[in-house]
Parts: sequence; C-alpha cells; structure tokens
Amino acid sequence: MNNIPLKIGVTGSIGMGKTTIVREIAKNNVPTWNSDDVVHYLYKKGNKGYDIIQNLVPDAANNETVNRDILTKAILKNPPLLKNIEKLIHPLVETDRLNFIKINNNKKLIVFDIPLLFETSCDVWLDYTIVAIAPFAVQKKRVLARKSMTEEKFLYLHSKQFKIEKLIKKADFVLNTDAKLENLSIKIKAI
Repeated sequence: MNNIPLKIGVTGSIGMGKTTIVREIAKNNVPTWNSDDVVHYLYKKGNKGYDIIQNLVPDAANNETVNRDILTKAILKNPPLLKNIEKLIHPLVETDRLNFIKINNNKKLIVFDIPLLFETSCDVWLDYTIVAIAPFAVQKKRVLARKSMTEEKFLYLHSKQFKIEKLIKKADFVLNTDAKLENLSIKIKAI
C-alpha cells in the first residue's frame, strides 16, 4: 500500500524568498516541485507552451525559448491576454504537478513552490501552506536586482498577487526571509 505524502505548498509575493525556503527544505532530501520551472520548460521550443505563445504572441516565440520580456510587454499592453495564456498554460502545469505527485507517492513529504498558490486555489489539495514574507523595501530591492526587471513590471506582477496580509491570514506558517540563512534554516526545520 502506498503512503500518501504530506504536501506542503510554499508561496509569497515576488521576491519574498519562496525559492530560498524550498531550497533549504530540499537539502533534507525532500522532493520539491517548482511551478515557475515547469513554465520555463513549457516555454522552450518544441514544447506545448511555446506553441501556445507562438499562436498568441508570435513576436515572443521567435527563438529557442519564449522571450519573457516581449511577452510581458504584450501583456502590459493587453491585460486580458494574461487570462487567455493562463487558461491554456495552467492545465499543462497541473498535469506536470500531478505526475510529480504520482512519482513521489511513496515519500513522506513533498513540497511545492507555487507563487500564485492561493490565487489559483492550490491550497485545497495541500495539507499545509507556508508564506514567505519580507519588508516591502527588501522585496523591491531583491526583485529590481533581477536581470531585465523594471519597476513597472515589478509593480504589475505585485498587483496580480494577493496582498501580504491576506496571504498571512490564509497560511498555516509564516516565515520572514529577511534573516540570516542559518536562522531561517532553523525555523524551516522547526516547521
């Protein structure tokens, strides 16, 4: 008989430290799944996500992978485009997630890095949720340090996510990532 693994989702607004938390958990040989990584894979030439973007925003799919800068500019000019993309891409991401769960069904614990966890109602199939938080100034500094990130893009992405107060209310655990990695690691292990 297969064990049903405990499923923990990690979320938080852009630049809050989700990836750091998941990386720390993975150090303990816990299988992890990252929705952003799946989308990056889908956006490579020859994959279904690339074909979807090529049909919707041909200029963004003119290389070996979808050009996210061109895609973002198209979405900023035409906000309803995002819903269209999500409607077509999210089922592909979900299929990958279900496959990950199936492959790791004999593990005690599996962890999911999902930026829009509550916004996409993923909390209904998870056992626990962790929300990463940090002061806005820290968040903004982290995000604007990323290659090809602009303040306009940051503010747009930030606006698409639930406000931090709402995430905190919905979370089972809250971790402030504006801390030394050793201290954060101790808190993660406690959870």
